[in-house]
Amino acid sequence: MYTIVIQLGAILALPVYFRKRILEFLSTFPKGERGDRNFLTHPLSLTMVAFVVTALPAWALTKVIGKNLESLWVISIALLVGGIVMWIVDATFTRVRVTHMEEMNLFQAIWIGVPDFVGGFSRNVALNEYDCGRTNRGLIASGCT
Repeated sequence: MYTIVIQLGAILALPVYFRKRILEFLSTFPKGERGDRNFLTHPLSLTMVAFVVTALPAWALTKVIGKNLESLWVISIALLVGGIVMWIVDATFTRVRVTHMEEMNLFQAIWIGVPDFVGGFSRNVALNEYDCGRTNRGLIASGCT
């Protein structure tokens, strides 16, 4: 319960902060801003794909995650491996291919969800971020910023 409460403010602030963009997505669903999207390729659907890619494995592994959540060895190894992975992704994927969410495709949506499940990178990296808010290595690796 504690982990939910400490993140509640940030979770509730997101819909308020992004309300204009959320309303734009809802009003253009499923055709998109340019009229070239469908139900599966609209940003709302792609966001749900990224969520499912993150949520399903996390739900399936709830007991394993909970058991190891306070292990100093697991935390230490995760921080070390996660730091190395972030360093490699930052060094390898330097070319931005998508600058607008409407340009994102299904493969990129999946790659946004995978790192978030594997290490919670989008939240953890935000604590150490230096590069203008690019906080999800899946976004970087798939060419999105």
